[in-house]
Amino acid sequence: MNKCLLPFLLLGFFLHVPVDHLLAHDMDAGSGLSGTVLDREGKPLQNAVTVFFNTQGPPPDPSRHWRIPTGGRMIFEGGRFMVGLPAGHYYFGIIKTPSPEIGGQPVFDDWLYFSKDELGNPLTYQVKTGEVNDLGIITVSGPIVENPDVAGNESSVLQGKLTLSNGQPLPDFTVEAFSTEGGEEQLLFVSEKTTAMGEYRILLAPGSYRLKIEPMPNADGTAGKGQDLILPSKVTVTVQETEQQRLDLQAIKEKNDR
Repeated sequence: MNKCLLPFLLLGFFLHVPVDHLLAHDMDAGSGLSGTVLDREGKPLQNAVTVFFNTQGPPPDPSRHWRIPTGGRMIFEGGRFMVGLPAGHYYFGIIKTPSPEIGGQPVFDDWLYFSKDELGNPLTYQVKTGEVNDLGIITVSGPIVENPDVAGNESSVLQGKLTLSNGQPLPDFTVEAFSTEGGEEQLLFVSEKTTAMGEYRILLAPGSYRLKIEPMPNADGTAGKGQDLILPSKVTVTVQETEQQRLDLQAIKEKNDR
């Protein structure tokens, strides 16, 4: 993966705001999490990314879907990390990759680690306003997910075709699923990029979502074509456990009311 795309990819699958900009803003408030990560041999972990998911959404479950992290940072030399986060509670994970140039949804040759208790339940960590909670030394000693492949066999799957109103397919877009629960929209899941025929597929946790679309960035990190395209209204969808649902989407020109 080209290094110029890394800032767009670290917080999940194809976010479109540079990660450092998001986290620098959060750190202005002085709140976040820090710590030191060691491997099983007690050595500082390298070529890895810390990822945090707020508890307003479902816990990460790589066997079913890849949830967009709330925040994350590359692990520094010596295994140290510091991530700016708003006040709240968070699940914690690590993506270990063979190359620091790789970001985004974990792929083959990566491995994943999520902090869990002895019963396999995800642990949560608290962030208080104006405080940086240092987690101390974290040793990756529990089970890891090697060569992740989210096949979606046990997932709730939404798929369909993205086109213009005249039927022209829209390739190289992503479909984004925002949680509509709690009164505040939160981006939780993103599809793979649409195919040449405009086909998309997104793996979801059961729930209700508002859908939006976003063009993929160019290879140089600049905005891709189609920034003026939106879905014509607040398109929402509700999916059940392991349900497979088809929904075709039509995009229109934006009218400054998004």
